[in-house]
Amino acid sequence: MVVIPERKILEAQKKLLVVQSDLYRSTLSLQCARIEASTAWLDRAFSFIRSSYPLMMLAAPILGFAAVKKRSLLRALWVKGLFGWQLYRNLWPRIKAMMGKKRPRASDHQPGTIQL
Repeated sequence: MVVIPERKILEAQKKLLVVQSDLYRSTLSLQCARIEASTAWLDRAFSFIRSSYPLMMLAAPILGFAAVKKRSLLRALWVKGLFGWQLYRNLWPRIKAMMGKKRPRASDHQPGTIQL
């Protein structure tokens, strides 16, 4: 069988294109997985909004009135609650990290159990 030199070149290019295609396919599937992982919280957020929507509709006028009225007890509670929520959001990950790093004491170990 006679092999044309151009045919060898074309076969080599075809193999290269197949390898590139597999590489791009793998990269695309990895990127899709990353996007799914980073947007997973949206489903939880939308379900929370849907379930709490009636409560928000009830609370919106009350909160609006409290925000407009000067020296309102409700407004003061709202500001303190908002401050507390921001403080919680900033400090809780740090507290959880510190608690995770804490090593168990020897007195916590019970005989007959295996600690990993």
